[in-house]
Amino acid sequence: MCRRADHERTGLRRPAWMAVLLVLAVWLPGLVVAPGPLAGTAAWAARKPKPPKPPKPPKPPKPGQQPALPQVSPGAVWQEVATTTFAAPPGANRFILSGWVCPGSGSAGLGFLRTDVEGDEIGFDGVEVDGRGQITRYGSPVHAGLRERAIFPHPTLGTQEWYRLYTTFEYTFSPQTASRTSILLENMSPDTASYAVWFDGIQLERPVRPDQIRPTTFHPRWKPISPNFEIDIPGGKSYYEW
Repeated sequence: MCRRADHERTGLRRPAWMAVLLVLAVWLPGLVVAPGPLAGTAAWAARKPKPPKPPKPPKPPKPGQQPALPQVSPGAVWQEVATTTFAAPPGANRFILSGWVCPGSGSAGLGFLRTDVEGDEIGFDGVEVDGRGQITRYGSPVHAGLRERAIFPHPTLGTQEWYRLYTTFEYTFSPQTASRTSILLENMSPDTASYAVWFDGIQLERPVRPDQIRPTTFHPRWKPISPNFEIDIPGGKSYYEW
């Protein structure tokens, strides 16, 4: 994980590979991020709504077997998060993943990915946005959607519209059902042309209050959080979301 001093945003382009700088910041007290490459390793079809399939039984690792890397598309990047992060039992296992996404004229998404010992997906909770601001949810999140949007100037591409997406999920790791847990960022644009998408300010956090479903504001370092759960004067956010 890295962050450039000038806060340059990440671009992912499909179908050709290109150098990728991922502005990935994780804010979570006590979070342990396992080392791992930030790249896709195999072809994987773009995540689009499909008829439901019978769930594939998970494959637990054999004694001494190291789990394979996640099988993700060439238009995706991933960062492994230590499975010990998700040790809390049900009732205390809620997390909120959020990030700024610019889909350009294509579409892009983020989510929480679980894979088995062979690197195959066994669970995914995420959200996608297209160039019109339309949202698509995946998996079974507690809540997922669009938190806010903003327009920023770009020195060569003109203005860009950015969307802060989030997905709120509850998960307790079990070695019997998963081997790796990862944050996934994916260019979900059509394969018929080359599309660039950008990501910034990726954040994984525990909720401030048990019923929280939306993220707090992004900051690359530690940040103060108000204990006030009331709605602010403009009426758009709770004070703890600032």
